[in-house]
Amino acid sequence: MSVHGCSFAVYADAFSRFSVTDTGYLCFRDVPDLLQKYGSGNVALDYGCGPGRSPTFLKKLGFLVDGVDINENMINSARRAVPEGSFQVLRENKIPADNGRYNLVFCSWVLQEIGQKHKLVSTLLEITRVLRKDGIFVAIVPSETLYGKDWIHVNAEFEENRSLKSGDRARVLIKESNFILCPYFWTDEDYRDVFSEAGLDVILMHQPLGRDDEGFIWVNEKEVAAITIYIAKKKTDGVPKVNTESKY
Repeated sequence: MSVHGCSFAVYADAFSRFSVTDTGYLCFRDVPDLLQKYGSGNVALDYGCGPGRSPTFLKKLGFLVDGVDINENMINSARRAVPEGSFQVLRENKIPADNGRYNLVFCSWVLQEIGQKHKLVSTLLEITRVLRKDGIFVAIVPSETLYGKDWIHVNAEFEENRSLKSGDRARVLIKESNFILCPYFWTDEDYRDVFSEAGLDVILMHQPLGRDDEGFIWVNEKEVAAITIYIAKKKTDGVPKVNTESKY
């Protein structure tokens, strides 16, 4: 068993081995409907694009996809996967794009690898900068209830996960690769706080559950959510427009 707690590159590599039909299934299943309902336009940035799995997914939905990632090897793989896109190494947290360029900024399994709130805010401010006025930000993160339970493709039943506080390192076993990864634990309140500070209003929090007709032998996925999907827009005034219901 390998333990990787501090290497985002290793973390990204572990998740890059899964397709949207296994570990990533519940992350991506509802995204097409959510984008159709809340999004507009077809110019997208995949923030933390990895080797091209999610850019390929977005391309199939009709988006013109660019991507950024801190790992040059991942960027090279993404360029091969989606050769018509612009994929760049993220340096000093600066997205190489003009203000208001994107209708969609998509960010899957990235924010939990940032261990300080001010760094989360800094990341989100840069995302807000490149988002169009009417664009949407989609963030997929582990739910609070992921930790301390067993799931179809990951196991988080570690003793230290039972008393996590904001900013603590959790432990998650990726079953297929036998890696233990150590993402940071953030609550729903934490995410909402940093979104708001960065000028984003959460308009939907969606927590997908497994279904009987999907062909998987679910463990806990039918009863509680392992994943949270946030959809946010740029603030237009001082009053947040928040929808916390999980039914979209």
